[in-house]
Amino acid sequence: MMKSTLSAKCDLLKGSANIPVMLAAVVVLALTLSATRSHAGSATWRLSPTSSDWNTGANWVPHTVPDGPADTATFIVSDVTDISLSARTILDGIVYEAGASAFTINVSSPTTLTFAGAGITNNSGTVQNFATNVENMDMSGVISFTNSATAGSMTVFTNNASPQQFEDGGVTMFSDNASAGSALFINNGAPPDVSLSGGRTEFHGNSTAANGVFINNPNAFAGGFMQFFDSTNAGNGTFTCFGGMENAAGGSTVYFNHASSAANGTFLIYGPTAAGGVAGSVVFNDESTADHGTFTASGGTVSGEEGGAIILFDSSSAADGTFVIDGSSVNGAEGGSLFFGDSSTGGNATIIVNGGGGGGVIVHLVMIRSAVRRAWRSSATAYLQLSPGLSHSRSARSKAMG
Repeated sequence: MMKSTLSAKCDLLKGSANIPVMLAAVVVLALTLSATRSHAGSATWRLSPTSSDWNTGANWVPHTVPDGPADTATFIVSDVTDISLSARTILDGIVYEAGASAFTINVSSPTTLTFAGAGITNNSGTVQNFATNVENMDMSGVISFTNSATAGSMTVFTNNASPQQFEDGGVTMFSDNASAGSALFINNGAPPDVSLSGGRTEFHGNSTAANGVFINNPNAFAGGFMQFFDSTNAGNGTFTCFGGMENAAGGSTVYFNHASSAANGTFLIYGPTAAGGVAGSVVFNDESTADHGTFTASGGTVSGEEGGAIILFDSSSAADGTFVIDGSSVNGAEGGSLFFGDSSTGGNATIIVNGGGGGGVIVHLVMIRSAVRRAWRSSATAYLQLSPGLSHSRSARSKAMG
């Protein structure tokens, strides 16, 4: 389009008498292109910016907004450390220099922040914060890591639930070969009578949770949650799922879907903290696998309520995982549970069942229909160990098999 525009101008400006006009047009065009380029490029956040808006050029040195797949945003020391995006933004990465201030970068709907290259490099020695929020209907604030971008170290990502009804919460998303690095992720639950789901973290493609720490918080309605899709894996991450904190309140959940894997992750799963609440859980769907993960379903802490839950559906497998199912120390409370459904299998898993220190020693180890034979009688060599005071393995297997 630019070429045809220049050609048209040249046709109109033929002849020596029009040379000054043509030169003027070229100068105007050059200045226009220069001004356009000045709106994007690598830059450093100013010591005293004019506002907290990422997408204002005057807040950067030089006066350009880092917003391109090859751009790097650098942060050192600043008087303004609570920053918000006002437009969709893409970067190669962010660099926090040594001694940099502690910043918080807010990504609220409908804006997105995408890392398409290096990701985050934190040399500041200070924890750096990011938050995804929901302010408009039908849209979530999104932080996305693509290609081989990493979330870095000493970084915290807080994904908040929507304050509006029937809306999803904020999300941090990994795709391609991106990595969560060793960052901390907090997925907050939804308050009562508001959104259908809490904040969340998602993995797609071949991305990995790496050495990340993930805390999935409950609330009075729905809990924060995580989703693994495709061929993603939990790496060496640590995952905590809490139960609901009020009557009918949902617990937080980690879902494994498709061919995803728990890899070498460590999972801590808790029951509700209020009567009528829903337990925290880890759920395997499709052909996902527990791989070599370690899972602990804690006993209930409220009389009449269950502990943490681990559930396998479809053709998922416990693989070589280690499952610790604890009883409760609270009188009348139930222990944790491990549930095999559909065509799921026990693989070569080790299953350890511990009694409670008090009256709550009810522990659920449930297998239904064909899952019974597949979990215990096929080529799988799942191993069940009971703590002292509980029935021995053969008796427990008989009870579990009905």
